[in-house]
Amino acid sequence: MLDAKKLSEAIRMKRKKMKEDGVENQLDTAPLPQMNPQDIWNLEKKAQMEETIPGADEIGSGPDSPVIDRPQMDDSQDVMELKKKMARVERILSKLSVG
Repeated sequence: MLDAKKLSEAIRMKRKKMKEDGVENQLDTAPLPQMNPQDIWNLEKKAQMEETIPGADEIGSGPDSPVIDRPQMDDSQDVMELKKKMARVERILSKLSVG
């Protein structure tokens, strides 16, 4: 069993040696993963795309994508919505006088 004085001296010598070795011999203890510039650029572009294009992460890989299989609802291509809009346009045009 080591006594406190020897343990303290060993810790002091270890710290002194680390200071003498310099920064290049120390371990990197950063919490983030090591990334090259290309990885950083890719993550920035992916984040930008997700912010500017809603649902970009849902766009699947081809015809078997769940986004494509969903029925269209509450958009301008819904048949009932188009019929309502066309009826409105017809009413407006019928009120106009020609000539």
